[in-house]
Amino acid sequence: MSEPESLREYRRAVARLPELSPEEEFDLVERMARGEQARRMLSEGGLSEVEAHEARNAEIAQDAARKRLTEAGLPLVLSIAEEFRDQGVSVTDLVQAGSIGLTRAVESYVHRPGTRLADQAAPFIRAAMAEEVDAHDGE
Repeated sequence: MSEPESLREYRRAVARLPELSPEEEFDLVERMARGEQARRMLSEGGLSEVEAHEARNAEIAQDAARKRLTEAGLPLVLSIAEEFRDQGVSVTDLVQAGSIGLTRAVESYVHRPGTRLADQAAPFIRAAMAEEVDAHDGE
């Protein structure tokens, strides 16, 4: 069966996304951590106007870092979707489920020397796709 044009376009768009070097990935993870710290500081209050402005900027940087890390993981989602292809679920649905798993992985990602996001994201992505297959089997 031929895949929908929208999925072919999505594959092309994902293929055009630049890969992250380990250094870039580490920098993005650091930005996410600083953004999370800034969020806590803002919620606690008591910041000067300058500190609050810097904290809001850190939050914006966190959101951009999260987006970029997620984009960098999309080729992995597509790759893992191929592993599940013949299990009665459309690749589009698998990619959607895998993207949710990727988002969870990015949110919980803890950088460890010698590991990359993909190492920690793959189990989240596979679990989300397996849940999608199980849910489809239960219909």
